[in-house]
Amino acid sequence: MRSKTLLLCAGLIAATLNTAHAQEAAPAADTKLSLEAAIRQTLTYSPKLKAGLEGIGVSRGERQQSGLIPNPEFSAEAENFAGTKSAKGFDAAEVTLGVAQPIEMGGKRSARIKAADMQMSIADLELRATALDLVRDTTVAWAEAVAAHEEVEVAQNQQELAEDVLQSVARRVAAAAEPAIQQSKSEVALASSKIALQKAERNLEAAMKNLARMWGQDAVDYQIDEDSFFTTQDVQGKPSLENNPDVKLLQAGIGLAGANLDVEKANAVPDVTVGAGIRDSRGDDSQAFVASLSIPFPVFNRNQGNIMKAGHEVAKAEHQKTAAVQEIELELVRVQNALQTSRLEIESLEKSIVPAAEKSFALAKKGYTAGKFPYLEVLDAQRTLADVHMQHVSALKDYHIAQAQFDRLTGKNVDLLNAYGDKNAQ
Repeated sequence: MRSKTLLLCAGLIAATLNTAHAQEAAPAADTKLSLEAAIRQTLTYSPKLKAGLEGIGVSRGERQQSGLIPNPEFSAEAENFAGTKSAKGFDAAEVTLGVAQPIEMGGKRSARIKAADMQMSIADLELRATALDLVRDTTVAWAEAVAAHEEVEVAQNQQELAEDVLQSVARRVAAAAEPAIQQSKSEVALASSKIALQKAERNLEAAMKNLARMWGQDAVDYQIDEDSFFTTQDVQGKPSLENNPDVKLLQAGIGLAGANLDVEKANAVPDVTVGAGIRDSRGDDSQAFVASLSIPFPVFNRNQGNIMKAGHEVAKAEHQKTAAVQEIELELVRVQNALQTSRLEIESLEKSIVPAAEKSFALAKKGYTAGKFPYLEVLDAQRTLADVHMQHVSALKDYHIAQAQFDRLTGKNVDLLNAYGDKNAQ
């Protein structure tokens, strides 16, 4: 797992170096952007991953610093000079040159290294969580863009139907088979369909821009591959949080709190400073070695406050994990229910409701043309057909949004990230 994570990081670092070429790597206008391609664009050029990579660099710097030993201290001391009588001038001076080395006791260095290693693991997991968040957000943005495109098509179809119905009404009004007010109603319906189309087109433009911004671009000059939008699948097996990076982060937080407790316990042990040097006595022109040993006596400050604080931090992290896991599990149940509900709604719409609405409108229009049904029947069937088509698109969008949230909670795309890292690290 560690090697795969490093490969992921290497791939993302390589991608970051190419961020300046993001415009050149934008999806071509003559190609259709699939969901997989959209995710690839986001993982390659998202500025959020750049921040995550800097977090990896921060943790590496902390790890390097944690393993360094204290610097030695050089000292120079002069005595018995610039005084009176025999101590006048510098002839009777005693000069001592020495070096002292603090020696850490109590396992401070190893405790710091352990804490820094835990921090590196957390930075690793945070990068994975960020990447999975981006996969989820890109999927949602892609689903919203496809849904907006489908809504435009529905609005266009409704406008064409309204124009066709208006022609039929106009012919019947001209033949004195309908009152003129029916033509006015039909014209209002056509005007409403045009307004709905304009609104749908604006929503599509906004959705396309939102998707492009996932990889840091404003351009919307591309098409979307919509095939997978109409594909649904049932949830197989019992969902698990085993690959959820948030749960792993919570566990790593407990580990970091424990490592920090070890650091504070080690800090309670006083360090030893060993010194050595040479003393030059100018008065009798003699030299001698000097040595020193300094050991603080922990009478008042035994770091007891920080130890108590770190101990409570461990307990706090454990309780936070318990509470957070419960919330994640509840969210997983909610999302799974939403996913299954959307899927059942889609099946019902596709198998019965949409075909029935289409058949009802066709029969109403045919009957109206033959003079068997009043215009209100056609208008009602037309509105029902539009509402059913919009409901179908909305259900599909809700399904893909729920699927994206479900995949994020279960960590489904962890393997996708590993494969992406392997590919870019080559």
